[in-house]
Amino acid sequence: MVGNSISAGNLGRNSMVGEGYGVVHGPYPERAARVKEKDPKQFRPGEWVRITDPSFPNNTTLIEKQYTMETDPHGISAKQPGAKLDAGKSPLLRGCIQYFPRALLAVAEISQAGANKYSWRGWEEVADGINRYGDALARHLAAERIEGPYDNQLKCLHAAQVAWNALARLELILKEMEKNETL
Repeated sequence: MVGNSISAGNLGRNSMVGEGYGVVHGPYPERAARVKEKDPKQFRPGEWVRITDPSFPNNTTLIEKQYTMETDPHGISAKQPGAKLDAGKSPLLRGCIQYFPRALLAVAEISQAGANKYSWRGWEEVADGINRYGDALARHLAAERIEGPYDNQLKCLHAAQVAWNALARLELILKEMEKNETL
């Protein structure tokens, strides 16, 4: 699946790869550095790239993701003042947080209640989490239909619990797909 490999001791998320200013996204933002391509056709958008670090044991793979070319949505060259290479990227603030501020606050309250009851981020380690959070989502949908919108036991909306379980399930699905390189 990996088309090209490069070695970089200081490479990480949003590292610049070549004159086309493509970005290789990865889990190590603290290891960012510029890397110049010798051949501009070495990496193509959509191609999988493996980046290793010889300073780590066994030439550890830091990033193994698809290479993407980034551009400014207004056509401004990367080196020109005012350029922002974010064309086609998800508008997380405008398209999620600003769309659903009340809903996200309600979901955050469910996260806090869960952390108080169990542990912070413990949900990520639940065995068979995809199915179990799907079941919890369905139970809250049923409870909302039977009891009404408010969960009197936990003092919150069933809809917030449905949303939390949907997000937890989706996150686990996406992580599994990433792990299996199907995303």
